[in-house]
Amino acid sequence: MDLGANRRGVDLGPIAIRYAGLVEKIGELGYSAQDFGDIIPHVSEDINPKMRHLNAILEANLRLYKSARQTLAEDAFLVTLGGDHSISCASVAAVQTHFGNIGIIWVDAHGDFNNEDTSPSGNIHGMSLSALCGYGPEVLVEEKFCPVNTKNVVLLGGRDFDKKEILRLKESGITVFSISEIDKFGMGEIMTKSLEIASRGTSGIHLSFDMDVVSPADAPGVSTPVHSGLSSREAFLIAEMAAESGKLLSIDMVEINAILDAGNRTATLACELVLSLLGKKVF
Repeated sequence: MDLGANRRGVDLGPIAIRYAGLVEKIGELGYSAQDFGDIIPHVSEDINPKMRHLNAILEANLRLYKSARQTLAEDAFLVTLGGDHSISCASVAAVQTHFGNIGIIWVDAHGDFNNEDTSPSGNIHGMSLSALCGYGPEVLVEEKFCPVNTKNVVLLGGRDFDKKEILRLKESGITVFSISEIDKFGMGEIMTKSLEIASRGTSGIHLSFDMDVVSPADAPGVSTPVHSGLSSREAFLIAEMAAESGKLLSIDMVEINAILDAGNRTATLACELVLSLLGKKVF
């Protein structure tokens, strides 16, 4: 779905990733992949400007949450394709409920740490990490959800934050490795630290990858592009190191806008990143 964003098109992201051959290529890695298809939201009247399309997002996410819980109950590895980043309210909640005490590595150009009072747009995809960490809006997560401990949450690659969002992030205790720190210390060192923080005392790690973290030169098909992002090589290093850690429990790949893409480049890159997260190696 694209209801959590401010531009149409990311609802086509899963189709574009499938077109890049994800299911077949997962099979080539030696895994059995089952595609459960899309969850299509039932669009309802938009009556809350502070949380746009709230009811439709909640309805779709409830179906995603139930499907994810079923997948995890079968001891399968959960891969969730987006769609905008509001879907992570369902996928991460399912993983946290199933495993308990998970860590998160949130790879994103944005903070996604607004609530209904601080968001300048009312777009729910900018509130998902906040909700998952217990900082609201509470309505976005399942009723019995236990928030993820912010001591085990890393926001990686950020370079476009709202002012109030920065204050909330600092108060939360989340570790933020911005693009400037990646430039200064290198992705290898930053990712080593990220894995240690997210896995310390946890059952494992959920990695949520927003394609707008990558430079628009390498990933043009996103709704909220920000200049000077990660290179595709840095993105692959994140995926490869996460896979090598043996700590991954589940992943999201979100915010591919097929309408704005060029020759399916962004979706193809997203497909290859998922494969790297599942263990595909160069050599």
